[in-house]
Amino acid sequence: MKTLVFLILTISFFVYSDEIKEQQFGEYTGEFKVKSVNYSYYLVSFSGSEWASGEVIFEVNYGDGNEYEIHKVSFIPDELEKFPVINKGFYAKKLVKIDLLNHEKAQSLFFTGKEWEEAVLQRSPFISKKGNIRLTNYATSVECDSRHYFAEIINIQKNDDLALYSKNRVELMGC
Repeated sequence: MKTLVFLILTISFFVYSDEIKEQQFGEYTGEFKVKSVNYSYYLVSFSGSEWASGEVIFEVNYGDGNEYEIHKVSFIPDELEKFPVINKGFYAKKLVKIDLLNHEKAQSLFFTGKEWEEAVLQRSPFISKKGNIRLTNYATSVECDSRHYFAEIINIQKNDDLALYSKNRVELMGC
């Protein structure tokens, strides 16, 4: 009897764990179209590209002396309605930021070499600039028990050359 109960529970676990969980997108006005869905990580990738205004934030880790590395680059869009967002179903989460996967490209589009060196001399963990950027390869997936949105930057129209420095950005916290 114990063996039978164990088998029933084990089979039920595997049937449940392989179940595809629903993901629903809210309405959006941008040009992105669903390209593919991978249910292993609940990855949804999109084709197309989109211009959006907002703030690009470089998270920088500093070492000894002049050593540093760009840990992450994020984009906080002003026009959230342009982006597909999972608003219902498995790990629904509103869009707060989009992680930019091509750090070096973002840096070279927003800063000249001299401007970047002057910016990191401030030793601020968050360096940001505002502008209008063009994104492609937009996608969303579940990692670290949380939904994430990410894309690649392909072009910019800077609003100005003013760099902003901050010690803490609450909206960027979390895994």
